[in-house]
Amino acid sequence: GATRDEVTSAILMGLPLAGSKVTQALPLALQPFDEN
Repeated sequence: GATRDEVTSAILMGLPLAGSKVTQALPLALQPFDEN
């Protein structure tokens, strides 16, 4: 699987395309990593 940093980088790379929706989704995407 991807590391937390890889997930963050992938999401931030898509930020200009998706805008604020990505910013709102970022905590949800990282939640599984933060729980471990």
